[in-house]
Amino acid sequence: MIRRLPAIAAILALFCVLPPRPAAVARASTNPLMLGAFVNDTAGNMVFDETASDPSSLNRYASLVGRMPAIVMWYQGWGNNHFQTTMAAAVTARHAIPMITWQPAVDANQSAYSCKAVASGKYDAYMRAWAQAAAAWGHPFLLRFGHEMNGNWYPWGTGPGNANGNRPADFIAEWKHVRHLFASVGATNALWVWSPNVANGPTTSPFASDYPGNNYVDWVALDGYNFYYLKPHTPYRTLAQVFSTSYAAITALTTKPLMIGETATLEAGGSKAEWISQAFLTDIPTLFPRIRGVVWFDKRQETDWRVNSSATSLAAYKKVAASKKWHGSF
Repeated sequence: MIRRLPAIAAILALFCVLPPRPAAVARASTNPLMLGAFVNDTAGNMVFDETASDPSSLNRYASLVGRMPAIVMWYQGWGNNHFQTTMAAAVTARHAIPMITWQPAVDANQSAYSCKAVASGKYDAYMRAWAQAAAAWGHPFLLRFGHEMNGNWYPWGTGPGNANGNRPADFIAEWKHVRHLFASVGATNALWVWSPNVANGPTTSPFASDYPGNNYVDWVALDGYNFYYLKPHTPYRTLAQVFSTSYAAITALTTKPLMIGETATLEAGGSKAEWISQAFLTDIPTLFPRIRGVVWFDKRQETDWRVNSSATSLAAYKKVAASKKWHGSF
């Protein structure tokens, strides 16, 4: 999902090809799966993000869906924002793990945050202070750095036509530089999540081109949505159709543990309740044996992605949360 940095206003169209439905396979592990969320529902007074981090929002969300998320994700841009110890502690106090989507940019001044600029050490003082605070906190957390790097819509993106002329090698150099900096200050509690967007033809670079290597990655993730009419030439798609091609590519690339870093569906075009039920209770457990968790993007943005966009949608999601298949924890 293109999460707007303060001055980024445009969302580039993602052109998707409908992939074939994958053949069913047996799940490789019977361990319960992790159900996570990005909670940003202003209408429901449930916001847990860098600009409004009310820990009680997590309690209200858990009451809404019937279960506390196992993974609580939020976004954090650069600038004056340091490691948010209070937010991270609020998550661990609720027996969940934080996942910080760390966006290496402040605004739409894209050239200032090119991959080469970050790799050059230009922002080392800021990153070092952030990493030292994370190390001082001391608990494990997931760090989803420079997500959707294979696209062309972020300052760090390497996709065709990106604004900074970033090449995949430039992003890899940036990633390794940041990871080495964390290691130098003892921030080994950060678990690094490499999270590309699902392949989108002319707007994304191949996964293998952007991958820093197994020695620099702890988890991998995929971002993908059922956009339907929100994106030109995009059909209504099930979760299996959104992820199948990219799942095959990423599982061929690495054996690192895998999650879905962002997903959601809209109400239009089909039954959102049926989409949720099929995705979580059938498709993921049977068709995607390597997926260990899913983070739902619970926010009204381009459309109402929230699980409670309708009574039927919420009822379906509550059944997922109640299912023992989805009672996993980190």
